Amino acid sequence: MEQLAQHWKEKESSRRAFSTSETISGYLANWVVPAWGSRLLNEMKAVDVEDWLAKLDLAPGSKKKIRDIMHLLYEHAIRYEFTERNPVHQQGSSGWEAPGNADATGRETVARAT
Repeated sequence: MEQLAQHWKEKESSRRAFSTSETISGYLANWVVPAWGSRLLNEMKAVDVEDWLAKLDLAPGSKKKIRDIMHLLYEHAIRYEFTERNPVHQQGSSGWEAPGNADATGRETVARAT
């Protein structure tokens, strides 16, 4: 996974806004690579990622961002034919993704039909 993250940075970061690239690089350096850097792409399973995300002491939005970045990395790997599957694509919502919408205080709000 660490090599994939480096490959993504070399090939894709210049195609994005500087701030977006820096944000993704920060999540990779602080969360993804430390946890998954030594794992081979074909060793990772959706349930492993889901369990790991559920255990992180982060806001649901941060967990979703990490999940989205991991999905992005796998899509990059598929495009370059490093792997044929994206286990993060199979990820469902369980524990780490809050249902509904949260307001500015983090409280969940429910849309009501009128």
